[in-house]
Amino acid sequence: MSDAQIIWDTNNEYRELWHQILLKINQDGYSFINSNECVEMLDKIQIIEETVLSEINNVKLLSDHETEKLLHDKRENEMLRNIYNYSKQYQFDKALFICGVEHRKPLKQKIQEYEAKENFKLNWIFYNDTY
Repeated sequence: MSDAQIIWDTNNEYRELWHQILLKINQDGYSFINSNECVEMLDKIQIIEETVLSEINNVKLLSDHETEKLLHDKRENEMLRNIYNYSKQYQFDKALFICGVEHRKPLKQKIQEYEAKENFKLNWIFYNDTY
């Protein structure tokens, strides 16, 4: 059984949050997906996942969950590194970068960190930027 299924079976709030997210996506589409409300709900889901996995104290599931988080982190860093390297090599006026909603908040944070460290800025504009 996967960690997601165990969390689903264990925690009512987790199930309810996912139901609310799916309902709001069906009702409002991208307006919801790109909203603070969606980010906050996904943050709550992540907290519940980590809490439940810690409570059941399954070393393999905890390890798998941490490995997945590290994979997302590395993927986000690599995406940004590629975008900035391309931007340094080639001139362009506009570009479009599409990512999943779960990457939106961490990418915004990583952009700030990268630009502060590298002293190289791009004019990022996020669709429906509300936070």
